[in-house]
Amino acid sequence: AEALRAVIADWRTAWQRPDLPFFVVQLPGFASWLHVVAQDWPTIRAAQQEVADEDGRVWLCSVADMGAKHDIHPKEKKPVGERLALLVLRHLLGVDVAADAPRCVEARREGSRVMLQFDHAEDGLLVAGAQVNALEVVCDGSPVPFRAAASGRMLVLALDEPAAGPLEIRLAQTNWFRTNLYNSAEIPALPFRVRC
Repeated sequence: AEALRAVIADWRTAWQRPDLPFFVVQLPGFASWLHVVAQDWPTIRAAQQEVADEDGRVWLCSVADMGAKHDIHPKEKKPVGERLALLVLRHLLGVDVAADAPRCVEARREGSRVMLQFDHAEDGLLVAGAQVNALEVVCDGSPVPFRAAASGRMLVLALDEPAAGPLEIRLAQTNWFRTNLYNSAEIPALPFRVRC
């Protein structure tokens, strides 16, 4: 986070534009490439989101569905450019388009269900497949089996068995993953870790 803040500050100083906008492409899933092995990618992704959250002129582009397991540079470039263009249209040009990635903003338990509410999913969430990839539910360090279904702006998790302790729900919290949870603009949800 400190390195990203420093880069942004340096470029703004060099351009003499303290309000210079930045569009940050969040790092995708990645395991290894030649001799390079991914190390704690989730922490770097969280740092990118932290900087975007604290600076009103920095926006985060999710590519959580586009990683290449054994190549640090995913080959699919067009969707990245299209998602960045949507962010520019909305945040710089004021065009009313869906541009931001779905983001989990609340987690609550209702009996054997967990309700995850998302921002930037006004027209509902979409799961592209039979289950949500890269999603885990953990209680006291052990995985909890569940089924997930999208319902409007909510992702509803039905636990297969009761869990007595606090739960941690994680999306894309490993080095390598490919998510398939989207909003109506086909922008993948941001990685997250929440407790309830």
